[in-house]
Amino acid sequence: MEQVHAPVPQFGPGTKKAMMINRIFDKLRVEIPVLRINWTVSADGDLFHGAGTTGKSDRSYDSAFLRVEVQTLHKMARSGAILFTIRTHVDPLAMLESHPDRARLARGLAASLSMLDTPQWHYKGLARAREQLLARIDAIASDAV
Repeated sequence: MEQVHAPVPQFGPGTKKAMMINRIFDKLRVEIPVLRINWTVSADGDLFHGAGTTGKSDRSYDSAFLRVEVQTLHKMARSGAILFTIRTHVDPLAMLESHPDRARLARGLAASLSMLDTPQWHYKGLARAREQLLARIDAIASDAV
């Protein structure tokens, strides 16, 4: 799992987060599937971000997308193999402007994005547009859209 997550800042081999992921996989039980919801903001609406494609270009905040992944892990009884499923939803950030709960959601998004470090912004392909993106989200949070 460490190799799969190696390109992700702070998830490479030997990191605390890599060890946490390994522990989750090691402790999976047949009778208890795991559901995980993962989200991010990405620079494009592509469903697939294979090795080396994320962060290739820094785009304007106008092209930013909210990406939500619903992931499941099921340990198979006979083989011990792990079945991984993923359903990805990608929507333009602009759709947040019309959401009835946009201010609360935007405040949460801004708080989460403020915790990203520079390598994470670059990985997402949004480093150049960071200030514009945060300003746009702050405007949504203040209902100034």
